[in-house]
Amino acid sequence: MSDYSSKVAFITGGSRGIGLAIARELARIGFGKVILGDVDEEEGLRASAKLRSDFDTESAFIQMDVSNESDVVAAFQEIREKFGRLDVLVNNAGVAQDSFLEKLSLENWNRVIDVSLTGTFNCTKQAIALMKESRAGRILNLASVSAEMGNIGQANYVAAKGGIISFTKTAAKECARHGILVNAIAPGFVRTRMTASIRPDITEKIVAQIPLGRFAEPEEVARMARFLVSEENTYITGQTVNINGGLYV
Repeated sequence: MSDYSSKVAFITGGSRGIGLAIARELARIGFGKVILGDVDEEEGLRASAKLRSDFDTESAFIQMDVSNESDVVAAFQEIREKFGRLDVLVNNAGVAQDSFLEKLSLENWNRVIDVSLTGTFNCTKQAIALMKESRAGRILNLASVSAEMGNIGQANYVAAKGGIISFTKTAAKECARHGILVNAIAPGFVRTRMTASIRPDITEKIVAQIPLGRFAEPEEVARMARFLVSEENTYITGQTVNINGGLYV
């Protein structure tokens, strides 16, 4: 089994949901340092403390808005100064501002694009600079099944997540010469705080369309994430792995 005790992982939007599940999975397999980045300081500090208490890992929290370039530059400078390296970046931060296209405001369009897509760009750009120094690294981007199939009322979200899939392909080609693998995961409906807000009658209709007949658990997504960013993965790059229970095949 690989020794990950010296490895440093940074997960944006890591204080809850899929991001936190990924952080916990990496801590479980022995990552020595697991850093969470998020806008909510109270929640981030609480999640980081729980990682430290549950696992033999050093965990830190960095308050940041991934859509703000200055925040991102400062966050990666802090990682460089405190840890001296970065082995894994998980671009998980994202928001949803749903509306029918004809009623979608430019403000809500920009906010979703800025956090999900531009945030992924901002963090990936800084991560490459760190990872190049050790000529190795893993970057994982969180897309969505919505990007593959479209979804009514989510033009901004679908555009952002579709952009992440395309961005992943180009980043993978550019990063290959540096020993950095770049992949994406496109989850379907996962049991998180975001999906908990869906009306029960709508949830029933969604579940009826999923061949496996249920939402995924965050831990099921986290296990695939763990493989893609671990040393077990040596030759997969530029790919988007769908985890959707057969909803879109």
